[in-house]
Amino acid sequence: MFKRYNLRDVETEMEIQRRLSKYPVPDFMWEEYIIDQEIHDRGVLVDMELVRQAIYMDARSREELITAMKEFTALENPNSVQQMKDWLAVNGLMTESLDKKAVAELMKNAPPELCRVLSLR
Repeated sequence: MFKRYNLRDVETEMEIQRRLSKYPVPDFMWEEYIIDQEIHDRGVLVDMELVRQAIYMDARSREELITAMKEFTALENPNSVQQMKDWLAVNGLMTESLDKKAVAELMKNAPPELCRVLSLR
Protein backbone atom coordinates (compact mmCIF):
# COMPACT_ATOMS: atom_id res chain seq x y z
CA MET A 1 0.00 0.00 0.00
CA PHE A 2 2.86 2.35 0.87
CA LYS A 3 4.55 1.78 -2.49
CA ARG A 4 1.27 2.32 -4.35
CA TYR A 5 0.73 5.53 -2.40
CA ASN A 6 4.23 6.78 -3.23
CA LEU A 7 3.79 5.94 -6.90
CA ARG A 8 0.49 7.84 -6.98
CA ASP A 9 2.09 10.72 -5.09
CA VAL A 10 4.89 10.98 -7.67
CA GLU A 11 2.39 10.83 -10.53
CA THR A 12 0.34 13.61 -8.92
CA GLU A 13 3.41 15.80 -8.36
CA MET A 14 4.49 15.32 -11.96
CA GLU A 15 1.03 16.27 -13.22
CA ILE A 16 1.08 19.40 -11.06
CA GLN A 17 4.48 20.30 -12.48
CA ARG A 18 3.25 19.69 -16.05
CA ARG A 19 0.22 21.94 -15.56
CA LEU A 20 2.14 24.70 -13.82
CA SER A 21 4.89 24.71 -16.47
CA LYS A 22 2.51 26.80 -18.61
CA TYR A 23 2.86 29.59 -16.08
CA PRO A 24 6.45 30.78 -15.71
CA VAL A 25 7.53 31.77 -12.24
CA PRO A 26 8.40 35.50 -12.11
CA ASP A 27 11.99 36.42 -11.23
CA PHE A 28 10.97 38.07 -7.94
CA MET A 29 9.46 34.78 -6.79
CA TRP A 30 12.70 32.93 -7.54
CA GLU A 31 14.61 35.60 -5.63
CA GLU A 32 12.31 35.14 -2.63
CA TYR A 33 12.71 31.37 -2.92
CA ILE A 34 16.52 31.65 -2.89
CA ILE A 35 16.45 33.96 0.14
CA ASP A 36 14.06 31.57 1.90
CA GLN A 37 16.33 28.59 1.22
CA GLU A 38 19.41 30.49 2.43
CA ILE A 39 17.61 31.33 5.66
CA HIS A 40 16.62 27.69 6.15
CA ASP A 41 20.13 26.47 5.32
CA ARG A 42 21.69 28.92 7.77
CA GLY A 43 19.30 28.18 10.59
CA VAL A 44 18.44 30.44 13.47
CA LEU A 45 20.83 31.63 16.15
CA VAL A 46 19.64 30.83 19.64
CA ASP A 47 20.82 32.62 22.75
CA MET A 48 21.53 29.55 24.86
CA GLU A 49 22.19 31.59 28.00
CA LEU A 50 18.71 33.08 27.62
CA VAL A 51 17.30 29.56 27.19
CA ARG A 52 19.08 28.33 30.33
CA GLN A 53 17.88 31.32 32.34
CA ALA A 54 14.30 30.89 31.08
CA ILE A 55 14.35 27.22 32.14
CA TYR A 56 15.78 28.23 35.53
CA MET A 57 13.14 30.94 36.03
CA ASP A 58 10.37 28.54 35.06
CA ALA A 59 11.57 25.97 37.61
CA ARG A 60 11.97 28.65 40.28
CA SER A 61 8.54 30.11 39.62
CA ARG A 62 6.95 26.66 39.59
CA GLU A 63 8.60 25.82 42.92
CA GLU A 64 7.41 29.09 44.47
CA LEU A 65 3.84 28.44 43.31
CA ILE A 66 3.87 24.86 44.61
CA THR A 67 5.28 26.02 47.97
CA ALA A 68 2.57 28.68 48.25
CA MET A 69 -0.15 26.14 47.41
CA LYS A 70 1.25 23.66 49.94
CA GLU A 71 1.26 26.32 52.65
CA PHE A 72 -2.30 27.37 51.87
CA THR A 73 -3.85 23.94 51.34
CA ALA A 74 -1.59 21.64 53.41
CA LEU A 75 -1.75 19.19 50.51
CA GLU A 76 1.18 16.85 49.99
CA ASN A 77 1.01 17.39 46.22
CA PRO A 78 -1.07 20.39 45.14
CA ASN A 79 -0.37 19.47 41.50
CA SER A 80 -2.43 16.32 41.98
CA VAL A 81 -5.78 16.91 40.31
CA GLN A 82 -7.53 14.49 42.64
CA GLN A 83 -6.02 15.97 45.80
CA MET A 84 -6.92 19.48 44.66
CA LYS A 85 -10.47 18.49 43.69
CA ASP A 86 -10.94 16.84 47.08
CA TRP A 87 -9.54 19.90 48.90
CA LEU A 88 -11.84 22.21 46.94
CA ALA A 89 -14.82 19.95 47.70
CA VAL A 90 -14.03 19.97 51.44
CA ASN A 91 -13.96 23.75 51.17
CA GLY A 92 -17.34 23.88 49.45
CA LEU A 93 -16.37 24.03 45.79
CA MET A 94 -17.27 20.98 43.71
CA THR A 95 -15.76 20.48 40.25
CA GLU A 96 -15.30 17.70 37.73
CA SER A 97 -12.32 19.31 36.04
CA LEU A 98 -9.39 21.58 36.78
CA ASP A 99 -8.50 22.52 33.22
CA LYS A 100 -7.98 26.20 32.46
CA LYS A 101 -11.53 26.76 31.30
CA ALA A 102 -13.01 25.07 34.37
CA VAL A 103 -10.71 26.97 36.75
CA ALA A 104 -11.62 30.29 35.11
CA GLU A 105 -15.32 29.45 35.52
CA LEU A 106 -14.86 28.39 39.15
CA MET A 107 -13.07 31.64 39.98
CA LYS A 108 -16.12 33.67 38.96
CA ASN A 109 -18.08 32.58 42.04
CA ALA A 110 -15.46 31.19 44.43
CA PRO A 111 -14.69 32.88 47.75
CA PRO A 112 -11.44 34.90 47.78
CA GLU A 113 -9.39 32.26 49.62
CA LEU A 114 -10.34 29.60 47.06
CA CYS A 115 -9.72 32.05 44.21
CA ARG A 116 -6.20 32.49 45.56
CA VAL A 117 -5.55 28.74 45.36
CA LEU A 118 -7.13 28.50 41.93
CA SER A 119 -5.06 31.39 40.62
CA LEU A 120 -1.88 29.79 41.98
CA ARG A 121 -2.83 26.64 40.13
